[in-house]
Formats: sequence, structure tokens, C-alpha cells
Amino acid sequence: MPRMLFLRIINFISNKCDEFFAKLIRPDLIHVRMQGYKNICIPYLTSIGRYSRIKNANSGKGVVIEKKVWIGENVEIEASGGGKIQICEGASIQDRCKLFGSITIGRQAILSPNVYASSGTHFFSIEPHLPIREQDKIGKTLHPNYISEKHIEIGEDCWIGTNVFIKSGIYLGKGCIVGSNSVVSKDIAPYEIIAGAPAKPLKKRLSFEPRSVVDINDKTSSPYFYEGFRNDGMVLKNATIVLKKFTGNVNLQLKIFANKSTDLSVSSNIGLGGNLPLTKGSNNYKINMSRSDKRFEFTPNKLLDRFTCLNFSHNLESIIKILYAEVNLEPDNC
Repeated sequence: MPRMLFLRIINFISNKCDEFFAKLIRPDLIHVRMQGYKNICIPYLTSIGRYSRIKNANSGKGVVIEKKVWIGENVEIEASGGGKIQICEGASIQDRCKLFGSITIGRQAILSPNVYASSGTHFFSIEPHLPIREQDKIGKTLHPNYISEKHIEIGEDCWIGTNVFIKSGIYLGKGCIVGSNSVVSKDIAPYEIIAGAPAKPLKKRLSFEPRSVVDINDKTSSPYFYEGFRNDGMVLKNATIVLKKFTGNVNLQLKIFANKSTDLSVSSNIGLGGNLPLTKGSNNYKINMSRSDKRFEFTPNKLLDRFTCLNFSHNLESIIKILYAEVNLEPDNC
């Protein structure tokens, strides 16, 4: 028996054994087809429909599904090309959706049936007379540093309609809505409503104009607690607050509640960075910042570059819950 065939048989048997023992532990996954189960994270309180297929073709945790996620029937999820597919808490992936490559789906996002998203792409114009598969081989030789997988990010609270196609490298801002049968080929700003092939803006779900003062007790401020927050302001993981663009010096005022002592890491797209030591209970900070520092570290998302983005992270393993009561931005010039 050829050595390669023998190794394939051994790998196939190993995968089937992993899947068999995993389903003994998780009988609720008995109708789900899985490959690379050891590197697939599926917590309890997650529902996955019959005949869905989840595959991790990478080493490490390639597929991460958080709690309270609902996945319908005949859904295909495959992490490949070194990428990771992460489906965040409360998201809904309805029947027959296809997700391939490197994709993040934000909290409480809704994907209607038959949504197709793939972060992969092919070379097709290097030598157009050759088959695309051959051009892929040539392209990898000519461009060894070329990234064939371009990450797709679907923001929190997005609603993607039936039969939508999402191109590689696309960013869908928080709260946007995509109409049925659309082809998404460009980034979408937060809270925009788009439709068509190619998809074009129709109107806005709300006017996303960040403000100088963001207060979790004001419901109209909730869109600017951009990601990683619960509706009551509790931080679930790394989180981002979006504030109004400014020039000149500002004073940033933070009121933070922690249920035990910890450090909070803060960074921004204007160069602010560092750890804030928090004590148990209420913490108040006033931080002076200057735009004249010229230490611009813009976030990867170009749609947010025109705003001031504050990023917060803390040690989830310490089970710290931090409440942002209010964030005040006091610019010299707006």
C-alpha cells in the first residue's frame, strides 16, 4: 500500500474516532458532521441543526462558537487557510448558510437562509489563457507573501437577508442591514441599509454620528459602545467605544466599576495606551491626551478611522465585570 494512502486512511480513522467519542459526550451533536473536532469549540447552550457540517482544516482553535448561538440545518462552516471562524454570543445562522475561511460574526447578528461568505480568492489574470488552478500555483510562486485569505467581519446586531453573497475582505459595520439577493462587494458603514447586486446604500437605520459624551444610562448612546458590551454596559470581552473625532488636547473622563482589583488595558487610534489599575468598587480616571503627539495607530477598520476609537481589554479568566458608567470627551476643537 502506498505510504500516502496509508496515512490518509489513518487520518480518516483518527478523525472518525474523535468525532465518535465527542458525540458520546455531547449527544446533542449526534446529527452534526465534524472534522478536526479537537480544535472546534462548541459550548453547551448552543443549538446546531441536523446535517450541518463543521470542519477545521487548520491547527489550533480554527472554529470557535460561543454560547447561545443558534445554527440551523444543513449549514456548512469550514475554517481553512490558517484563518479562524468565530461566531459570537447570541448570533443566529439560519438554514443552508455557507461560511468558509476566516470570518468573525458579531454578537446577536442574524444571517438569514442561504447566506454565502468566503474569505478565499483565486488568481485569474496572471496568464488568463491558463486554468485558474494553474494560475493559483503560479501566483503563489510569484507572490509568496500574498495573503489569499482576506478576513470577513460581520459586526454586532447585523441582519443579513436571504441569498446574500459576501465577498472576501469585507467589513460590515455594527447594526447594518443587507437586503435579500444582494452581492456585498464593498465595506458597509455602521447602521446602513443596503441592497442590490452590487449592493448600494438605500438609507440609514439611524444616524451614526458619535458624540463627545457617551453614557451607558442613555439608551441613545448604546450604538457608540461599539462592541464587546452587553446592553447594561457590562464588558463581555475586549471592547471598543467610538467617540467623536477631535483635534487638539482632550480630557478623557472614565467612571469604571469593578467587582475586584484588576488592571484594565486601554488603547486608542490617537496613541493613548497603558494599563489602568482598578480597585474593587468605583474607579474614576481623568486622562489628558494630545493629538499633537502624532502617534497615530489607526484601527484596521478604515470605516472607523475618522472617529476616535477607545479599546478596552481585561483578563476574562479573572471573571472581572466592569461597568462603564460614562465616558466624557472634552475637545479643544471638534
